Amino acid sequence: RLATPVRQLRRTAAGVQLHTDMAVEHYDQVILACHSDQALAILGASASAAERRLLGAIRYAANRAVLHTDEALLPRSPALWSAWNYLASSQELDQRPVSVSYLINRLQPLPFKTPLLVSLNPQRVPRGERMIAEFDYEHPIFDAAAIAAQRELPTISGSSGVWYCGAWNGYGFHEDGLKSALQVANALGCHAPWQGRDAPVTTAAALGRLTELAA
Repeated sequence: RLATPVRQLRRTAAGVQLHTDMAVEHYDQVILACHSDQALAILGASASAAERRLLGAIRYAANRAVLHTDEALLPRSPALWSAWNYLASSQELDQRPVSVSYLINRLQPLPFKTPLLVSLNPQRVPRGERMIAEFDYEHPIFDAAAIAAQRELPTISGSSGVWYCGAWNGYGFHEDGLKSALQVANALGCHAPWQGRDAPVTTAAALGRLTELAA
C-alpha cells in the first residue's frame, strides 16, 4: 500500500501488528524492506537487544545527488572521462564528503550525445541552466561494525515473524537488495523462476497474511 507510513510494529502472541495513521493491521509475517535504522525505528519498544545492537550498528551518511549536464564537474580532458569520475581537492579530503560524478551516457545507451551526469556531493553547484533535478539520499557506511553486523543478521531475520532485507545487507547496490530479498523469500518458501525448475514455488496466500513494506 502506497503513501501509508508504518508508525509502529508490535509483536503479539497471534503474530505481528502494524500501526499506521489509518488502522492497526494483523499479519503472520512481516518483511521490513527498508534501511536498518528505519527498521529499528519501526520496531520501537518491540526490538530485542540483539536487534537494537545489530540494526543500530549500521550508520548512514547523507548525500546530495544532482542530475545535470555541466561538464565542469568532469575531468578537464574528455579522454579521462569514465563512468565514475572522482574529483577532490587535496586540502579538503578530510573535511568534505566524497564528490563523484556518474557519466550516465557511459552506463546507459542514451539516444543523445550531450553528457548527462549525476553528481554526488558536487564540489560546486552546477550552472543553473544545466541543472535538471536534485535529490537527497542516505547511504549506509560499510565500516568494520557494519560488516560484523551483516554477518550476524541471519540470527535475527525471521525472529518472531519479522524479516529484514535491503541493499545494506551487501555492498549497497541494487543487486544486493535483490539478493537479500530472495534470501528472505526463499526462507519463506518462495522461489524466483530463474532459481531452478525444481525449486518449489509457494503463493503468498499459502504463507498467510504476508506483507512487504517497501521503503
